[in-house]
Amino acid sequence: MQRITRQSGDPGITDQPAETAEPTKAELLAAIHGARFALEHRIEAMAIDFNLIWANLQKVSDKVTAAESNISELQTEMKSIKQQMVQLKMDSLELER
Repeated sequence: MQRITRQSGDPGITDQPAETAEPTKAELLAAIHGARFALEHRIEAMAIDFNLIWANLQKVSDKVTAAESNISELQTEMKSIKQQMVQLKMDSLELER
């Protein structure tokens, strides 16, 4: 918002110290409208950013879920392999007797 300054020597002004005129109602409304317009656009931009971030988080979440599933499958497979190794060891010991 711009303030209007009147100085002595201007037409219609007496030789008094410079004073600052108060903004008019129209100037205040225009300033408020401009600020509101800027805020609305910033909020829209933030909403777009939020939606992009949310979509990326969903993708990451899906990948984490898939990784957890893979880890679980690998752990099950490792247990099976360990059991097979123990069984082979026992069979080997029995054959040596």
